[in-house]
Amino acid sequence: MPVRVLITGASGYLGGWLSDSLTKRTSVEVIHGVRHHLLPDSTAQYVPFDLGDTSTYDRALDGIDVLVNLAGMSQDECTRSPSECMRLNAVNPAILLRYAKNHKVKRVLHVSTIQVLGQPLPRDIRGPMPVSPANVYAQAHAR
Repeated sequence: MPVRVLITGASGYLGGWLSDSLTKRTSVEVIHGVRHHLLPDSTAQYVPFDLGDTSTYDRALDGIDVLVNLAGMSQDECTRSPSECMRLNAVNPAILLRYAKNHKVKRVLHVSTIQVLGQPLPRDIRGPMPVSPANVYAQAHAR
């Protein structure tokens, strides 16, 4: 039985790359969590998912083994709307994690940004690192 992987933000750059990579494996069933049916592959499996709408979480997580959360606002969007950035990039991912736990999702990967480390970036990134976010985008991801 294949591992069921939900990729949120699957229509983005990283989500598309990860989806393409994982769908080549016969042991993985990829489910694309997207706000809109934006992906070009008509054979792909989709589930409605909007990080800003918690009512989409239960359906998206039903029967999922692994959650890869790539959904969130971009740095430019965060600059225009800092409060919405904090909600979508900090608060709602924590809520999503609780939903994943309730659905007994076995593994969760939440992708953040290296910007939480501040400037200059350290040369060696291993283990716990102190954070020094310089903008609202990095501050939201540092939570």
